[in-house]
Amino acid sequence: MWLGAALAVDFVATEAFPAVEHYLADRANLAARYPIKEEVPQALRAVMRRNAMEEKVVVFETWEWLQIGVAACFFFIVLMGDRPPRSVLIAVPVMLVVVLLQRLVLTPNLTGAGRDLADVPAAALASSPVSTRFWAFHGLYYGAEVFKLLLGAGVGARLMMRTSRWQRKEDESAKEGSTGTDPSAEPAEPPKPGQRIRKRRRVV
Repeated sequence: MWLGAALAVDFVATEAFPAVEHYLADRANLAARYPIKEEVPQALRAVMRRNAMEEKVVVFETWEWLQIGVAACFFFIVLMGDRPPRSVLIAVPVMLVVVLLQRLVLTPNLTGAGRDLADVPAAALASSPVSTRFWAFHGLYYGAEVFKLLLGAGVGARLMMRTSRWQRKEDESAKEGSTGTDPSAEPAEPPKPGQRIRKRRRVV
C-alpha cells in the first residue's frame, strides 16, 4: 500500500506541468471561456505553472509527513512480531531516514529553487545558476525516491518469502498430525532371513 501510494503521488506530481500546457494548447476551449484572441500571454502561463508548483509542494509535504508516520508504525509492527527478519529491521529504519531527509532537507531546497526559477525570464533559464541548483536538488530527490522504493520492494519480497515458509511448515505439521506418524523417522528394517523374532512373554 505504501509503495502504491508513493507511485501514485509521483505520477500526479509529474503530470502537473504537462496538464497546464495541455490546457493552454486547447485554444478553442480557452477562447470560449476567456477573451483571448491572440497567442496565450506568457504571464498567464507563468501564473498557471506557479499555481501548479504550489499545489505540488502541498501534496509532497503532506505525503512526506504521512510517510514518516507510516514508516514508524510499520517498524514497530515488525519489531513486535515473532522473530522479525534482520534485513527488514534494517531496511525499514533506512526508509524512514530517507523520508526524513526528503522532508527536512531536499523538499525545502527544491521548493525554494523552484520559486526562484519561476521569476527567471525564459531567455535566461539556460545560463541561470538557479536552474542548475533546481535540477541538482530535483535529481537528488528522485534518486532518494527510487532508492526508497527499491528498499520497500525488497522488504515486501522478504516478508512474502517468510510468510510462504511459515505456511509450508504449518501444512507439514497439519499433515503429520492427521497421519499420526513422524515423517522424519526412519522406517523399521525388515527381519533378516533365519532371524527369530523374540516375543515378549505376557506376565499374568
